[in-house]
Amino acid sequence: EEEEEEEEEEEEGGGSGPSPEAWRDFRAQLIASGIKVTDEVGDGGSAASVGETKVARSMEERRQPVAPKNEELLKEQNEELWNEYINGAWAHPSLVEVGGLLCRMPVPAQLLYQMRQLDSRGARPVLGEQLRQRLMEELPEDTKASEKEALFQTFAGNINYVYRVAERMVNERLEFISEQAQGGRLDPRSLEEADRRLVMMYTRSQDSWQSVCLVLRASADAGTTAAESVTINRPLARRVDEKLA
Repeated sequence: EEEEEEEEEEEEGGGSGPSPEAWRDFRAQLIASGIKVTDEVGDGGSAASVGETKVARSMEERRQPVAPKNEELLKEQNEELWNEYINGAWAHPSLVEVGGLLCRMPVPAQLLYQMRQLDSRGARPVLGEQLRQRLMEELPEDTKASEKEALFQTFAGNINYVYRVAERMVNERLEFISEQAQGGRLDPRSLEEADRRLVMMYTRSQDSWQSVCLVLRASADAGTTAAESVTINRPLARRVDEKLA
């Protein structure tokens, strides 16, 4: 009888859980501390297995070998550069300098960059503003108006999280845009400005996917633009120009 009572107590305890407000607060704390969170698990696994999956997935995202043989060769030639490459610190914001390399940013990263940019009037590019609004919607519903901006800055400081929000936004908008096509053709004039800009940005990104450029000549505007460069890798290229040859 004692065992049956204990089982009943366990069943009753297992049926209760945190309120939605408590979950939102807990999620906000995870994001603020830089821990990755997922909106959907989808596999029905336990909390422990889900946590282990997140950690494993995070480690995979942090380190994915691209060219193992080239990595081995780099280690033999220069172990210091190999350590820098392996630790993921080789790409970073910098002034544009002759002899330097420029890496193509994926579309979500471009939106994140635009979200942080303000023109002389204090306005953001339209897609950057949309990402900001999307991120504001991620804040807990019970956040006080006076605390929203501070909490937003905390969320925005979690680069991995913001990138995933931007990635989700891009995928949703592109899916919506594709549904507007008639007979397999899409008239850009029928799109709103933000969607038109997104299509153009996405198309340019596809044309120069994973592009890395060697800077041959920098512009005179404080080293922010390459006046001349050559693409040293182009995974989808079907031809080579004279300069690269």
